[in-house]
Amino acid sequence: MLGQRSCIEVSGAKGLFIILGAMFGFMAFMAVVATAVTP
Repeated sequence: MLGQRSCIEVSGAKGLFIILGAMFGFMAFMAVVATAVTP
């Protein structure tokens, strides 16, 4: 039971890290596009 709970916590943290990484990557991509569009 303890192992299952820790596994769920690890998977949840991994999902949160992936979501944060995707948001950061999207923000960086938008910043690059904005700088490329503006002359």
